[in-house]
Amino acid sequence: MNETVQLKLNKIVKDLEQSIYESEMAIDHPEKGYPYAAGYSRAALKMVLDDVQLLKSYLENASN
Repeated sequence: MNETVQLKLNKIVKDLEQSIYESEMAIDHPEKGYPYAAGYSRAALKMVLDDVQLLKSYLENASN
């Protein structure tokens, strides 16, 4: 697999794992709670979407 694609996929996995962890830890935290968890998850989803769109564009350009 292309090194660029592999690096991006590894970043996506790391971002998603961190988001899941942060969300699970924040729910019962007295100062963070649901708003923090939701905000963190939303930010992670946006990062993953950007990365997937970049990969899609990269793969489309590589096949031309």
